[in-house]
Amino acid sequence: MRLDLTFLAETWPQLAQGVLATLAITAISFLGALVLGYGLTILRLSGRTGLQRAGNLYVALFRVIPELGVIFWSYYCLPILLGLALSEYTCGILALMAIGAAYASEIFRAGYNALPRGQMDAARALGLGNWQTWRLVLAPQILRRTMPALINCGIDTLKNSTLLAAIGASELAYQAYQIGNATYNYLAPFTFVAIVFFLIIFPLSLLSRHREAALQRQSR
Repeated sequence: MRLDLTFLAETWPQLAQGVLATLAITAISFLGALVLGYGLTILRLSGRTGLQRAGNLYVALFRVIPELGVIFWSYYCLPILLGLALSEYTCGILALMAIGAAYASEIFRAGYNALPRGQMDAARALGLGNWQTWRLVLAPQILRRTMPALINCGIDTLKNSTLLAAIGASELAYQAYQIGNATYNYLAPFTFVAIVFFLIIFPLSLLSRHREAALQRQSR
């Protein structure tokens, strides 16, 4: 079976809907993961045993459990526990957010550990509180140092978005699968999926490498 560009033109509205859904799912999940991951990092570095253990347990759990397992649990179990009717999009985004937060927290923690010692003491000497120190002094430096790793984390979130097809979220992979089922032509839609992901991920990978090289030059 040859790659039929005419076929892609006919199915373009459905594929375009999938592209937009994938981008929206990825953006919301990744931004939520950054916020939650940063909060987890503060807990893990708080110096309070209970909070540290809770944060470390969260990170350990979501780095060990398979992504698809988290997605299935979020879709089949979370609505029962909350007593709410949640859409497949909501469940999928919450799952990707929870997974991404664990990895983002590890990235932020590594960025914090790479900072010069004495940053907290210097901030306190200037009269800054803990929250002001994190927001004004530590956070900008951590974000700058961890940017390459965070870009890669965003790429992983984009890749993991395809797993939401398993719960019926109409993202790009699900739309391609539906088109293939209806037409018995899987080559064209899934080749389109591969091309779209390459066009998004490859430039992001180059950006990550560029930022990493820039950080290495600055540290010399």
